[in-house]
Amino acid sequence: MTLMQMMWDSDAGQVLLEDGCYCSRRRSGDKTTISEILSVKKGAGVKMLKHLFDEGAKVLVARCPSNYASNRWYLRRGFTLIETSFTRSSKIPLNTWRLTRQELQETPS
Repeated sequence: MTLMQMMWDSDAGQVLLEDGCYCSRRRSGDKTTISEILSVKKGAGVKMLKHLFDEGAKVLVARCPSNYASNRWYLRRGFTLIETSFTRSSKIPLNTWRLTRQELQETPS
């Protein structure tokens, strides 16, 4: 893996790519749930999504408070909003997004 050198903390479910993208995720079967994704370079977030699919995910799920700007990023990448719900600890609705590899949009629409 010369293009993407990875550092793993497999117990914690964290991935760090050399191009400045960090992801914390939980895997369950062929589903990967993203709890946070941070990127410092344009395009690094899409590379992270591709990497998560390359490591075996068939479906990516992300949860994001409905008032966060990152919801627009999920939408531009092809994620489908499947649910908006309230958590017990927050009065802000939480959006749940879903993406398959075939739905991934590499460039914003």
